[in-house]
Amino acid sequence: MPATTPRPKDAPERKWDRNNAPRYVRCDLNAEQKGLLKIWAEELEDQDLLKWVDDRVLNGHVVSIKSAPTGFMCSLTGDRESSGHSGVALVARASTPIRALVSCMYKDTMVLQGQWPVTSQFEELDY
Repeated sequence: MPATTPRPKDAPERKWDRNNAPRYVRCDLNAEQKGLLKIWAEELEDQDLLKWVDDRVLNGHVVSIKSAPTGFMCSLTGDRESSGHSGVALVARASTPIRALVSCMYKDTMVLQGQWPVTSQFEELDY
């Protein structure tokens, strides 16, 4: 077997500044949009949701669903330039993992329609 180099135990600490801060899409739904999401989600078929996930991943996005302190969170992040959203994350939260995924799909396809306005959380920290 070839010799291997062990990985360091601790990853180098990432220093955030204005040039490399994470970029997130600001997409908070208002009451009307939440009502439309509920109707839209009831009509959404499982195969359409799976097709959207397949399309997003094949086009260079990462889909992530995880438990959050309250509910669940889905993030859709552009991982490659081909995604059109490289280094940008769209986040949705809901009471179940599937609802978080559906909400993320709704924001991407119905509200933003592929155009993701980006904000820097680093800049939002100060007044």
